[in-house]
Amino acid sequence: MRDPIVLAEKPGSTAANALAAALRARLGQPVGLDGRHVRGLGGRCAQILLAAVRRWRADGQEIDILASEQMRGDLMRMGLADEILGRGRDG
Repeated sequence: MRDPIVLAEKPGSTAANALAAALRARLGQPVGLDGRHVRGLGGRCAQILLAAVRRWRADGQEIDILASEQMRGDLMRMGLADEILGRGRDG
């Protein structure tokens, strides 16, 4: 993953806004997100990730997300893990 966007360890509102801005800056190009150190993921960041995954896929661009076990678990509880992380993907 080349020059990934690193997600905050405990993403809150400020981190969510920064994530949205970083993603907007990379529209139209492949992007990687490094969430290996995330210790909790809130609804706002999950919404931003979901919108990004949908947008990148619709545009035919690659989006790779590496997720910590906590991040993966939070997304599973929200019912978003399969769509955001993909089925059977290691992350």
